[in-house]
Amino acid sequence: MRCQHFPFIVTLVGWQIWRLVWAQVVPGWVSYEVGADRDDAGAVSLVEGVVGLGIGLLTAKHESASASYASGERRSRPATASSKEGDAAMLSDSRTHTTLPSADLARARAFYEGVLGLVPEFAAPGGVMYTTGGGTHFLVFPSGGRASGAHTQIGFTVADIGAAVAELKARGITFETYAFDGFDPASSIATNGDIRAAWFKDPDGNLLSVVQGASA
Repeated sequence: MRCQHFPFIVTLVGWQIWRLVWAQVVPGWVSYEVGADRDDAGAVSLVEGVVGLGIGLLTAKHESASASYASGERRSRPATASSKEGDAAMLSDSRTHTTLPSADLARARAFYEGVLGLVPEFAAPGGVMYTTGGGTHFLVFPSGGRASGAHTQIGFTVADIGAAVAELKARGITFETYAFDGFDPASSIATNGDIRAAWFKDPDGNLLSVVQGASA
């Protein structure tokens, strides 16, 4: 690893060696320059000391760099606030859609299009995408998996749940019945504060709902 003091050390060492050599040609020059009590041996010691100082600085620099590397330190570019914000927004700005499994895609299409009256955005062997209100979507795709029907998978927000339930029942939909507080078996509607909901299943057992009072 390159040391920032290296040029200075080389210059200083070269200067002291030159003085030592010159002292052999012009006796007494060293004594005049570095002191009356300094002889040739003293000049040699001075050179050795300077060389030793240079080696010590190089060794310390190398050991410091090695310790930093061993401890896992890296000179990497710090993350900027804008990059962090960009990472956080990667999914928060993304559109979403629900996916529903179906063991029989043709049967599912007959239900969603023929009974619920939905229009496919596109249809392919890999699935059918339906567009609903506000630019939302959901995909029905062929799958060997089986829907549990134990939780709501889609909620259709409606303005009048009573009218929506009545219309769907007229189309042959059977609504689920539950035994919990707030559920009215007569209307098939559950009420929880300002939220009212009713549940039904598609032919594959996916649990769907119509909801009134939910935020859009």
